Formats: sequence, C-alpha cells, structure tokens
Amino acid sequence: PLKVHMNAINVASVGAIQELSGIIDTEKDKIAALETDLDREKLKTTNLQERMLVMEQAYHAMLERVSELENN
Repeated sequence: PLKVHMNAINVASVGAIQELSGIIDTEKDKIAALETDLDREKLKTTNLQERMLVMEQAYHAMLERVSELENN
C-alpha cells in the first residue's frame, strides 16, 4: 500500500524554506550594496556634470575675451 509520510514532507519543506530564506537574505544584501554603489555613481556623475558646466562657461567667456582682443 502507498502511504504518504507527512512528517518527512514537513521536514523537507522546512529545510527548503530555510534555504530559500537564506538565499533571499543574501540577495537583499547584494541589492542594498548595489543600490549604495549606484547612488555613489549618480553623485559622481552629477559632480562631473557640474564641473563640465563650469568649464564650458569658462571656455565661452575665454572665447568672448579672445574675440574682443582680436577686434581691438
């Protein structure tokens, strides 16, 4: 006769759930670290964009000055 051993099924289920829970926790930690890295990179990008804007403004001011000097 076929019998279902519920106790064995429950033990296996609990083990599988614990394993999956550990995997999920590890993945959550990885995601948190990646989000932190992404925020850091976004800040670097913003800083670089600001520096480029300042350099472009200085470049255009220098071009205007050169143009003024050439016209005198």
